[in-house]
Amino acid sequence: MPNAQEFRKAKLIASEMMDYFFNYRVKDLRVEITFEAEEVVIHLTAAMPKAPADIEELMDQLQKPRQYEVEEYYEDLLGIREDQINPEIIAAMIDEAAYSFEPNCFQLELIRYLS
Repeated sequence: MPNAQEFRKAKLIASEMMDYFFNYRVKDLRVEITFEAEEVVIHLTAAMPKAPADIEELMDQLQKPRQYEVEEYYEDLLGIREDQINPEIIAAMIDEAAYSFEPNCFQLELIRYLS
């Protein structure tokens, strides 16, 4: 069972990514957070006519290695600004990131391994 800190981190990561979608004025956004035995999966699905213009830049940031040594510090920085997201902070707290886009359906999946 994940500890309370893992639930908080999942909530903060999901909230930060929700801000990303809201900056695109998405009106239909679904967030699914699943705690599995060895990982937490955060899956966001948005109805969007086209993929976000900055998706490749975002993915470059999100696919950087997790930074265990600064994770607790970065956790406190999440959510400070709602007008812009901090992908470098999210990247420091996750292990994998992937996205897919089909007409009117953009999906983003973030995975954080549980220690």
